Amino acid sequence: MDAPHGQESGGATPFELDHVFVCVPLEAPQASGLLEAGFAEGPANTHRGQGTACRRFFFDNAYLELLWLLDQEEARSPAVRRTGLSARADLERPASRIGVCLRSPSGHPPPVETWPYRAPYLPPDAFIPTATSSTRSHEPLIFFLPPAFLGTPRPSVPHPNGAQAVTDVAINLPRPTEVSPALEWLAQSGIVEVTLESPEALTWTLDGGSQGNSLSIPGSTPIRIRW
Repeated sequence: MDAPHGQESGGATPFELDHVFVCVPLEAPQASGLLEAGFAEGPANTHRGQGTACRRFFFDNAYLELLWLLDQEEARSPAVRRTGLSARADLERPASRIGVCLRSPSGHPPPVETWPYRAPYLPPDAFIPTATSSTRSHEPLIFFLPPAFLGTPRPSVPHPNGAQAVTDVAINLPRPTEVSPALEWLAQSGIVEVTLESPEALTWTLDGGSQGNSLSIPGSTPIRIRW
C-alpha cells in the first residue's frame, strides 16, 4: 500500500480515486501482461517496515499498484497488523486482495470512521487515515491520502499504447452477510462501482475504453483492463 496520488469523480463527493492496489504473487508476474499490452511501468517501491513491495502503473489521474508480501513478520507487527495486510497479501489465506486509496483535493476529512495508520516508512509525524473496516479482511482496505501528500509530484510515464486517464473502476466482491459503513459509503459514492457478486475481481477502464481493447490478467483477484 503506497503512501500515495489520482481520478476525478463527476459526482458531488469531494473525494476522488488516488490508486488501487491488488495483492499478487512475489514480484508481480502479472506486470508482464501489462507490459506486453503496451503499458509503461513506473518506479517500483518497497514499503520499509510494512513487509510489502509493489510495481506500479501510473495514469494521468490515478495508478494501479501490484502489491506483494515480502516479510510476514513485518506485516504482522503491531504498527501494521490492523491494516490486515498480513492476510490480504498472503495468497494462501482467504481475504480481499484489493485496497482503495481516495483523496480530497479540497482537504475534506474522511467521510467514514478512520484510525491513524502510522506506516513505518512514513515520517514519524505522518499517518494514513484508514477506515476502521480494515479489520474486516474480507472487504477491500479503504484508506485516504493525507492532506500533506496532496500535490506531491508523481512519475509521468506515457504509455506506448496511448492509454491516458482512468475513467471507471469497478470492484466485484463476494456477497457478505453484513456490509461495513465504509464499504457502503464507497459503493454509494460514485467513485468506484461496487457489485456484490462472487468472486472478487477488478475492472480498470481507461479513456472510456475508446480504443476497444481489453486485457484479462488472471490471479487470486483477476484484473480486467479496458482502453
